[in-house]
Amino acid sequence: MRIQYDKSKAGRVYRPMRDQFWKPVVRDGLLLHMPFRRGTIPQFSAAEATGLATEGVDADGTRRRWEEDGFIEQALANTARITPDGVLVEGARTNVCLRSDEFDNADSWTISGGAADITITEDEAVIAPDGGSSWKFQSNVDVSDAVQQICGGFTDGAIATASVYARAGTAAEFRLALWDASGGTVFRADVTFEWTAGVLSVKTEAVGTGGVEALPGGWYRAWAVSATNITEANSNRIQIWANSASDEAYQYFWGAQAETGAFPSSYIPTVAAAVTRAADDLQIDNIAEAHIQAAAGTILIAATPQVDGGDLTAEAYLLEAYGGSGAQVILSVKTDGKYRAPLWNGSATVCDLASDTLSVKGVTNVVAVSWEDANYRLYVDGSEEDNDTTGDMASTVGTPIYIGRNAAGAKHAFSKMDHLLTYNRPLTAGEMLVQSDQIAAWVAG
Repeated sequence: MRIQYDKSKAGRVYRPMRDQFWKPVVRDGLLLHMPFRRGTIPQFSAAEATGLATEGVDADGTRRRWEEDGFIEQALANTARITPDGVLVEGARTNVCLRSDEFDNADSWTISGGAADITITEDEAVIAPDGGSSWKFQSNVDVSDAVQQICGGFTDGAIATASVYARAGTAAEFRLALWDASGGTVFRADVTFEWTAGVLSVKTEAVGTGGVEALPGGWYRAWAVSATNITEANSNRIQIWANSASDEAYQYFWGAQAETGAFPSSYIPTVAAAVTRAADDLQIDNIAEAHIQAAAGTILIAATPQVDGGDLTAEAYLLEAYGGSGAQVILSVKTDGKYRAPLWNGSATVCDLASDTLSVKGVTNVVAVSWEDANYRLYVDGSEEDNDTTGDMASTVGTPIYIGRNAAGAKHAFSKMDHLLTYNRPLTAGEMLVQSDQIAAWVAG
């Protein structure tokens, strides 16, 4: 394995060399590797490995990721988005909110009550999540006005999500909304957030549902999910209502996003046009190197979901060891938010294991499955949660192992993935607990 030390992040970040991809090493039946968060990752698909693909390109030709210093930074296209908590894997998303970080740009943003009601100024003293300037919204009158824009490009007949980064000032609250201005002037989402000693929380959910995520530097990401489907032909607006009980109250914003989907994905910066971030693609192509076999084996992986499992609209795959007409081993999260491990023999189901543990946004779980003929077990954080003693696996298993998605390139996990381990035998209950605890310690440390 070759790695490149990034001197700009002394002592913290390692990245894979662009011309050499990580190859797993098998010792005593164990697939060994350094933690993902140190920059060692499964090899990409052939197209990405040759640098020919253009997947994951933001408007400025880069991807975004969180670094250990707490800032969103740029990652080169066609490389994994390595974060302190693992490799971020998401499905394709499009930010249809234009000039997402240019709130003073009149070509995209307007103020509902008129430009005099809210003063928007770039503030270099309050550092934004990307290390640049933030935007100060100051109310000039004792009324509620919205900074807004019409967004086109939502998927027709689908749920949508609006999000924005916010930091406390003197204002007590703000609203985030998706407003259908031509469909009977109805709110598809309308959520009020309040500040309490610099801490942001959801105050009321008039329409749809809201959420908040605390970030470094006093920043929060707030989002509002529509209660009803978007009609794309209508005039749909994202609105940030700078609510104020008195004039001259202010607060800070950065990075607006409007997207199709029932939860927010990672931030996608835009300028004059909508930007689509293609789905992440991580896989191990050589099954011999992965040391997976159909007769017996174990797979463990640490996952830190970026969305509550109960908010998923489709099953999300943590991984799939895909053998085509042979054996297939899957770890996933069902739409009820619980972990699942179906094993297939070609198109026939061998077993379908289910856990009682809920997948929760920001909470790391070590999920594992072990198998041998007529002995299949699902573990979460070292504890067995389901088993099956019937059915036979196929005699062969193929490639590749897809990480964070299924073999068809769908059902993405929207999760940070860390520490993939594989064995060519089923671990005992004691071994599973030891390995799960060790992985949890690696992730935490």
